[in-house]
Amino acid sequence: MKNSRLFLLLSSMAMLLASCGNASAAPLPEGDGYIDALPQSMDDGTFLQAFNWKYTQVIENLPTLADQGFKGVQISPVQVPKGNGSQWYFFYQPLSFTVADKSPLGTKEELRELCTEADKYGISIIVDVVANHMAATGEKDSNGIPIVDPAVREYEPTLYDGRLTYFHQSPQNSLSGSGAVTQYYQYGVLPDLNTGNEYVQERVLSFLKECIDVGIDGFRFDAAKHIETPRDPSYASDFWPNTLGVAKEYYKTKTGADLFAYGETLGGLDGGRNDLSIYTDYMKLTDDGYITQINSGISSNAELVATADFAKKTDHNNLITWVFSHDSYEKTGATEESFYKRYSRQWAVLASRKGSNPMLLARPDEDKTVGKIAYYDFEKPSFGAINRFHNRFIGAEENLYALEDLNVFVNERTSANQNGAMLVNVKPNSGLTKNVTFEKLPDGEYFDQLTNKLVVVKDSKAKITFDATGVCVLTKTNNSKRPSISVNKTGCNFQNSIKITITAKNSTKSYYQLNDGEKKEFNGSTSITITSEGVTKLFIHAEREGTVVERVYNYKKINISSNGFNIVNLNPSYLTDYALYYWAWPERGSGKWYNDYTVVDKNVIIEFPSGLSKFLLAIFPKGYKITNVNAWDSKVIKQTGDIDISLKYYDAADF
Repeated sequence: MKNSRLFLLLSSMAMLLASCGNASAAPLPEGDGYIDALPQSMDDGTFLQAFNWKYTQVIENLPTLADQGFKGVQISPVQVPKGNGSQWYFFYQPLSFTVADKSPLGTKEELRELCTEADKYGISIIVDVVANHMAATGEKDSNGIPIVDPAVREYEPTLYDGRLTYFHQSPQNSLSGSGAVTQYYQYGVLPDLNTGNEYVQERVLSFLKECIDVGIDGFRFDAAKHIETPRDPSYASDFWPNTLGVAKEYYKTKTGADLFAYGETLGGLDGGRNDLSIYTDYMKLTDDGYITQINSGISSNAELVATADFAKKTDHNNLITWVFSHDSYEKTGATEESFYKRYSRQWAVLASRKGSNPMLLARPDEDKTVGKIAYYDFEKPSFGAINRFHNRFIGAEENLYALEDLNVFVNERTSANQNGAMLVNVKPNSGLTKNVTFEKLPDGEYFDQLTNKLVVVKDSKAKITFDATGVCVLTKTNNSKRPSISVNKTGCNFQNSIKITITAKNSTKSYYQLNDGEKKEFNGSTSITITSEGVTKLFIHAEREGTVVERVYNYKKINISSNGFNIVNLNPSYLTDYALYYWAWPERGSGKWYNDYTVVDKNVIIEFPSGLSKFLLAIFPKGYKITNVNAWDSKVIKQTGDIDISLKYYDAADF
């Protein structure tokens, strides 16, 4: 009898334990079954500034960008750049108003292919347009007018030969009011185009139409506030209606859709111009001031974040916001992990807002190297979850507030059939779990799109456990079926071999492929070692119940010949048909020209004098001798960007 009771007691305990175990392992609710999709219009979407990316690099990343919820991709200027684009800022000194047949970004046909492929994913391609000025020599004439680079003549002979007519000729100190802003470009000693001239307008319009014919869906106008409008208080012109206005009609006729366009207007319009509608009649405008307000509170005060307002006082739909642009980004001393977390919190605030178009910068390296994807922030889970939240709540109302005692920013988004909230813990080190009280979010079951944890809101209260970024993205959708891919080393150069660990989570079928080789399936994680010469393309695929995620990375083997600094993959003609020099300088101090080097196994080897930290390569006419080695020589034909000597080698394939 005692044994029977003991058996029943043990059986009951076992059943209780089993019951508890089943409860903890019970599947999450199904959620509302919402299917993520990109917006129909670029006016409603977020977009990535693929600064300095090659067209082929954008093509390879289109699946990732679509999955991450980016509606658009902005590429660097496609006009013929000064110096063949050997420096990033030369793309902003164009030689032409035509699409370059070939530039460091790629060929015109590759641009066309990019536009065609992007259409398949529903992604819009936006081109950065330089219409305010052209390439300069860096000097001024006797009247104080910036001198047009003679290289312009090869592509735009009429503009160059008639430069006294087609470029503004007023000295800066002779101008006042809006003319001081629109009739002289004071930045970088650049020759300012006479944008009120009919022929100049024809050349700009011809270029815009050529871009549209290639497949471009939108434009960003560099230095837009430096081009006058029809309602300028002085020096007004019909540039915008005769160029962008006509281009919009042309695009509408060809595609049936609306052309996307915005202008760079840093700070105010200046020159006594306060009415933003003189520009918003034609395009959206950048609001660089909004992020400044957010940053004042993003690491300390949620109330400052919640009460921050757009700096430009116009309808939200007229504005482009960003955390960084290519002009404003400077690498900080913060670790990559802390930088990513802060970037995520900043983006969560921007992209949760109603109306505006946020732009995310694909961060470049310190030297802003053309053709190099330096950081892959854009494929991190937080940015994808935030973008999908933005896309889901297009047109929904917003309710911003701060839970001051918790240091939490909240943006509730509500519509007739959608409810959700973006929460940002502005002090993640104060604890990742918070008991939150919502103002308007209806009670019910929600899911954090970053952790996929179930969050139950009852009596307007919920316990929130933030992701490590300090961001929580609440919607009604169970995202447990979304696969993800990560690698321990993103695309890079290597010397002898490189070991790559690939991880696919929440995937029922995963495989990788090297170049066009065999598709090799794996579960969970797998490691591969690459030793092949040249460039190896790693393609990764993961899927689950109709949701597919893909990633592409390129790894390039570099062969080093000696202990000196190696220049690899240099065009051999630079050694035979030109004079090769390098300009090197210390951390603090002046530069100097050198031309002593050796060639070993096709690599150029340099033994740098001690104390130097950076250098750049340059080519001059064959047989040319630099006489003053302590001064920059204007006879340079082409040059690289700045190169860090501590890196031990430089891949000159794109020089």
